[in-house]
Amino acid sequence: MVRTNWIYGALCYADISCADTDDFVTHVKRQLPQGPTTSPAELGVALRSIKWPLHLERNGKVGASDIKRCLIAKDVQKILAPLRTKSFPPVTDELQATAKRLRSEFRHMGLGAKTPPIYIVKSLPQPYDGMGWEALTIDREDCRKYRIPPGVYLNRGRLRPRISAIQMAHESIHFIIGQKRADLLARGLEEGLCEILGSVYLGAKLFGTDVARRVFIMNQLGGQITPFWDLYVEYTRQAAYLYRQFGLTGLLHLVRRGRAAIKSVEAKCLVGNLHAIKLPSGKWDSQLSKLLEIVTSTYVRCLVVSPLARYTAEFVETGSTVRDIARNSGLAEPRVIAALKELQAKTFCLVLSENRVDYSDVGLLLRTNSLRYSLAEQ
Repeated sequence: MVRTNWIYGALCYADISCADTDDFVTHVKRQLPQGPTTSPAELGVALRSIKWPLHLERNGKVGASDIKRCLIAKDVQKILAPLRTKSFPPVTDELQATAKRLRSEFRHMGLGAKTPPIYIVKSLPQPYDGMGWEALTIDREDCRKYRIPPGVYLNRGRLRPRISAIQMAHESIHFIIGQKRADLLARGLEEGLCEILGSVYLGAKLFGTDVARRVFIMNQLGGQITPFWDLYVEYTRQAAYLYRQFGLTGLLHLVRRGRAAIKSVEAKCLVGNLHAIKLPSGKWDSQLSKLLEIVTSTYVRCLVVSPLARYTAEFVETGSTVRDIARNSGLAEPRVIAALKELQAKTFCLVLSENRVDYSDVGLLLRTNSLRYSLAEQ
């Protein structure tokens, strides 16, 4: 578990091409030699000792497992530096330190200095234990109905460096909102507010803008899209609109007024009655503004393809033929054709005509690390 946590921690400081964080960590963990590892740096040494296939034999017999290992190997190289240079204390210690910092930040934001009790549990309390969540806020209405002490609950088996601390900041905003009208369901626009104020704004304050950006991408913009978690992205976009119009002043005003006020604004957003939203405005934070534009407006989530297509993309140039790409990549020609057709159909980054690439923007997507692969895609 400790070694796994260090890998997750390192991913907060590296822009890998794999779109599925959990799958990536699982594959890397399988390659690690048995035996204890006493530090992140030592884990990095262990990873470097593995014979990673950074380049594949160009013999036309490259298999699917070879391609996956090659792509994973290139991403592993990106996490070696943070494993060597960053420290990752026990997550419970990091959460305690984060709670102290949040008290100071909440006071500065005009939300008071009170932070919720933190409970680290084996499983989330009923009736929320079967919902697959990693974290949960319990307010006084839950306490009345289910006899659960109010506070933020974190699943012990899913504690991760940096990531869990940012989740705690998100959940703490829920806790503050729930001080008023706790009888109403915490969802919708409220999730967007907690993402912006907790995960993005406070995440950047705690660990820097790059970490906050990467954690948001890992949590919300991964390769395997599910309707439930996709709603979090949509509600964050909704809250981002309010931020652009009213700034931090408007968002914090809503947090202080509580759930009923948030739901009233949410209803106006849903029907497009935007001119009827009346909030005080002010305090636009330049760092937050830039970060929000990246994760809600300019980051393209769906440029995700199979490992075969992602690997093949590295050998694509305008004017190259299927035979050229097969020779340079080591893939059989039928597999190259399948990969090129996938790139064309899923991302429209090239035009394939008579087994020749006539147009290509593949290089642009590779240079910007925008073309990602999913280990779940075959």
